[in-house]
Amino acid sequence: MNFNEKCYSLLRKVPKGKVTTYKSIAHKLNSNAYKLELDQINRK
Repeated sequence: MNFNEKCYSLLRKVPKGKVTTYKSIAHKLNSNAYKLELDQINRK
């Protein structure tokens, strides 16, 4: 699974109406690439 797929997999698990941050997603991916996540998510 590549980085994008891992990001989207985690985002799909966020319940509807629940708020999360790029930092918390990056932490779960063992990454400090907050900006990269933002760029990848905004491309879709």
